[in-house]
Amino acid sequence: MSQERIIEFMGKKIRVGHKNIELDFFQGEGSIAAKYLKVQEGEVFFDVGASWAMWTLYGLACGAYVYAFEPSVPYCNDLLKFVEANEGFMERCKVLNLGLDKVENVKTLADWFRQHGWHGALTEDHFVPTTFKTIDSFLPELTRLDWMKLDVEGGEYDVLLGGLTALKKFKPQLIIENHLGVDQIGDWMRANKIYEKMLELLRGLHYKITEEPHQGRSFIICNF
Repeated sequence: MSQERIIEFMGKKIRVGHKNIELDFFQGEGSIAAKYLKVQEGEVFFDVGASWAMWTLYGLACGAYVYAFEPSVPYCNDLLKFVEANEGFMERCKVLNLGLDKVENVKTLADWFRQHGWHGALTEDHFVPTTFKTIDSFLPELTRLDWMKLDVEGGEYDVLLGGLTALKKFKPQLIIENHLGVDQIGDWMRANKIYEKMLELLRGLHYKITEEPHQGRSFIICNF
C-alpha cells in the first residue's frame, strides 16, 4: 500500500493504508468518533457499514473487539488489508463480507439500495449476490455488545428491527448516521417516515437520544 503511513489520532497511533482513511479521521467522521465513541478496552463494537475503515481502526486502537460489516467485496478486501497492517488488530477483529437487514436473505446491493430509495449511481460490485444476516443472528457467539455504529445508506431502521433481542439484552450505545439530508435517499425516507419510525423504536427501547449535525447530515446518538 504505497500511501501507507502512521497517524496519531486522539492519542492513538494508527497505520492507515489509504489517503481517504486519513482524511476521514481529520476532515470527515473522525470528529464524531472522537466525541461519541468512548469505547473501552475489551468492549465489543459492531461497525455496520465499515466502508473506509476509520471507525473500525479507531475502535481497535482503543482496545475493542470489533465486528466490521462491509457487504461490498472490494471495500471488504481493502478493509481486511487496512486492519492487518496494524499489529495485533486482527486478533480482535472479525471482518465480515456481509450486510445486515431485518431478516436473513441473499440479494444484490443494487436491490438493497433501491429498496431504500437510492437513485444514484451503482457500480459493478452492487450486482453481486450478497448475504444479509441480522444482528440477532450473532447472539449465540456474543457475551456482550457495547457499541454499534450504523451507516447503511438509509437502511438503519431495518438493521435495528433485525436486532431487537440483542438491543434489549445488551443495551449497546448507538451512533446512527441520519441520511435525511442525502439527496439520493432523503426523499424516500421522508415519504416513508423512516426517521420518525426509527426514533419511535429507539424511544420504545428507552434510549436517550441526541442529534449531532455533521457536514450537511447528522448522527443520532443513543445511550442510557
